Amino acid sequence: MTDARSLAWEVLLEVADGERAEEALRRRLSDSGLAAVDRHLAYELVLGSIRWRGLLDYSLDALTASPLHAMQPALRELLRLGAYQLVKLDRVPAYAAVNSAVEAARSKRSTRRAAGLVNAVLRRLDRERPLPPSYDNDPARHLSVVHSHPRWLVERWLERYGPERTRALLENDNAPRPTWVFGNPPAGAVDAGDFEPLEGFPDAWRYRGEADLTTRPEYTAGLIFAADPATTAAPVLLNPRSGEKVLDAAAAPGGKTAHLRRLGSDDLRLVALELSRPRRAALAAAVKRLGLRAAVVGGDLTAPPFVPRSFDALLLDAPCSNTGVLARRVEVRWRLKPTDLERLANLQVSLLRSAAGLVRRGGRLVYSTCSLEPEENLGVVRRFLKKRKDYHLDGLTAADPGRAGLPPEHFTLKDGCLSSLPGESGLDGAFVAVLAAD
Repeated sequence: MTDARSLAWEVLLEVADGERAEEALRRRLSDSGLAAVDRHLAYELVLGSIRWRGLLDYSLDALTASPLHAMQPALRELLRLGAYQLVKLDRVPAYAAVNSAVEAARSKRSTRRAAGLVNAVLRRLDRERPLPPSYDNDPARHLSVVHSHPRWLVERWLERYGPERTRALLENDNAPRPTWVFGNPPAGAVDAGDFEPLEGFPDAWRYRGEADLTTRPEYTAGLIFAADPATTAAPVLLNPRSGEKVLDAAAAPGGKTAHLRRLGSDDLRLVALELSRPRRAALAAAVKRLGLRAAVVGGDLTAPPFVPRSFDALLLDAPCSNTGVLARRVEVRWRLKPTDLERLANLQVSLLRSAAGLVRRGGRLVYSTCSLEPEENLGVVRRFLKKRKDYHLDGLTAADPGRAGLPPEHFTLKDGCLSSLPGESGLDGAFVAVLAAD
């Protein structure tokens, strides 16, 4: 097994234990000494094996006597890793995928006795490709298997979006997402050869370089930061004004803080709140790298360390299901459960109510998520407004996004709120509502 494959297997085991795929990859690769081509292969193997887990498990379960979920984690992840190379990576020869998996099985005490099973199952998979369930008989199951998403989520989207829009959404989730960057300050200089301007978003570029973005001189010098263009909507609609005191609640990893600073005047007083200590450290590092004038504060928004009604404006990008960013957060689709939506919506309402107490009368509160689910978006806004009569929805009109500099072709207006749908907008999924304090 090559170093890239060995590293990928170890990362997959960490993800199975609850780690985030991207974070585990960065940590493992930082001191791996792998060449660029092997680093790219490791990324491809990890993210692809997780994205396509549903299809891989369906195919492997058809060829094994016992289901994958009953196997020990190391064997299960190794079979998925080998199956991904056979099913989805044309450039990897079948013999290399099979042989490397067998050698890997022999290298660990926990999987040594299963090397023969690994060899037999993967060789059979190379010869036989189980047919997916029929679309005509069961559309949700077919789409769930072929596009590797949990069935319950596919059923929700089919009911809301219909077959064609759902298929486009599923395909988007399985495609590698671009790396977008913004200038800091807005006129930040980049090498035009590796950065492609994004039409409709001034000072935004798609990074097409081979090197890790974080090693680029533009990045280390603080001239750019990475963020999907959909994340600009909430800061833009908050519209920080001269002399205001603005709170970015739940601020990590810092993209919206950077956008707020870019949009605000020199006398804007910007505070970034983050509860998690590790995420707060990463936020502080980003603020320092970018040279942002912003105070990073630790604390819980449900018991905020601020005087009531002490902010002119507040941005709450709430913790959510992340169903609008499943292309980036590849492990989330397999961790999310239907019951999580109600739990998260209750948390979001609680956070929104706490945030509301920090905004002065006449101020504004922007609520945003990267979820596509109505319970977490308009449902939360309506639940909040039912209890807080001192707020109202400052409903957006068709002209507002364009006036604010947001390309209307990337966003949808409904019920006075703004959203973007992956697969149609070309951006990540986002929801934004502007609430006014009476």
